[in-house]
Amino acid sequence: MDGAKRAVCLTAGMDTRRGTPGRAPAAMLLPTAKRGDPPQAAHAPGASGLVLASAGGRRVDSAAMVRTSQLASSSLFAGFAPSELADIADLATERSFPDGATVLSQGELGRDLFVILSGEVDIVRESGPEGPELLARYGPGDFFGERAAMMTGSRTASVIARGALHCAVLTQWDVLAVLRDDRPRAVEFLQRLRERYLESERRTGR
Repeated sequence: MDGAKRAVCLTAGMDTRRGTPGRAPAAMLLPTAKRGDPPQAAHAPGASGLVLASAGGRRVDSAAMVRTSQLASSSLFAGFAPSELADIADLATERSFPDGATVLSQGELGRDLFVILSGEVDIVRESGPEGPELLARYGPGDFFGERAAMMTGSRTASVIARGALHCAVLTQWDVLAVLRDDRPRAVEFLQRLRERYLESERRTGR
């Protein structure tokens, strides 16, 4: 199939998170631009953002382009190819929280991995011997929720927004789907999650 007939899936304003491998998000098909064509802008029916058709035939919205740049600064994605980062940014959703909001609660079940795009969070153990105990503070480029991204289980600490907070939210399966043809990079990604998980376990004394 030549470049004029290829199609890409463009999500029409829907949540693209995938909780299990192989579960595809609802999507619509749009023709891609031919390689060498100048960038064009288009609006998909029902979509809320501007969609940019790149010269390479890739369609991305402006918000995803910003997310790609922000994710590149995270140690979790160090060494990822630009195309891999762009694919991950396409899959991510964004969430914002006001100062003092509880992002995650200790003891709740979860599956999401959060990457901080702007703002800071306090990691707090609610059951400390003298009341709530501050375990760590994370800022832009840091991530949290690694336990839920690796295994089924309850959150071991609460996460509280310290000032206005903006995060990209992913699941492990989102990232591994992008890396399915890059096994070494997938192993690196899982190792980074494991290292953060072990660090968190040491802090909580588990």
